[in-house]
Amino acid sequence: MSFSITDYLNREFNIQLHEQQKEALDAVQGPVLLLAVPGAGKTTVMVARIAHMIANCGIAPENILTITF
Repeated sequence: MSFSITDYLNREFNIQLHEQQKEALDAVQGPVLLLAVPGAGKTTVMVARIAHMIANCGIAPENILTITF
């Protein structure tokens, strides 16, 4: 049974992702570029994507590279 990251964010923090953010969260094959204006939720999506990759996709944390600036 997979863990719903979007349900958790909504239930615990009242954070709702829109469709483009959900699409980025679900993209686990290969690199993803999150490009948006300040305050658009890039960090939230990035953290949620990493949690999804670990909890639902079986990807080991040491195999995930995240770069932000």
